[in-house]
Amino acid sequence: MKVITLEEYGEKEFLSELKRIKEMDYIGDQRNIDWFDRIPDIYKSRFPNWWFLMDRNDKLVMFATVQEFYQGCWRLLTRSYILPEYRRPILPDRDTMKSPSMYIIKEQIKYLQKNEVNTYFISMQDLKRRKSLDRYRKKLGPDWKLLPEMMQTCKECGDVNCWQNIIYTGDAPGNNTMSLEEWREKFEG
Repeated sequence: MKVITLEEYGEKEFLSELKRIKEMDYIGDQRNIDWFDRIPDIYKSRFPNWWFLMDRNDKLVMFATVQEFYQGCWRLLTRSYILPEYRRPILPDRDTMKSPSMYIIKEQIKYLQKNEVNTYFISMQDLKRRKSLDRYRKKLGPDWKLLPEMMQTCKECGDVNCWQNIIYTGDAPGNNTMSLEEWREKFEG
C-alpha cells in the first residue's frame, strides 16, 4: 500500500471518482451521500491537501483530508472514504489489524508538522460508534485520549451530526461539548 497526494492522484481523476462513487449508490454511504455533491465545490478551498491510499495494483482504497478547526487545532481523517470492497463488515473488540486510515494518518501528521499544532483530533458521528473510535485510539498509542463528552464539530448546534465522538492528542479541543446523557436526551429522547 502507498499513500499519494492530490497532486499525484490528479484533480480530474478525483472528481471522476467522486461522481462514480455517488452513482454506485452504495447502501453504506447513505449517511454522507451529500458529500459527493459538496466536495467538488470545496475540495480546494476548505482543505489544504488530500491523501489517497493505493493498493499494490494502484487501485484506490481510501481518501481523506485534514481540516484546520481553529489555529493550532487540526481534524485528521476528515471526509474519509474507504471504498466498499476494502471495508471490514465486523470490527472485533480486540482489533489489531492496520486499517487503511492508519497509513493516511501518518502522512497527514507528517504534512502538518510544518505548522504550529497544539491538537490533532479525529471525530466520528453517532454514539453507537464510540467503542470503535476508542479501539482506534488504542491502536494510535497512549498519547491519544477519548473526550468524555460529545463535541460540536459544525455550526448547526441542533443537528445530530454536528455532535461527535472525539479522540485527540495534545491539548483537549476547545469547542462546545455536551455530556453523553444530554446528547441522548436531545437526540434519542
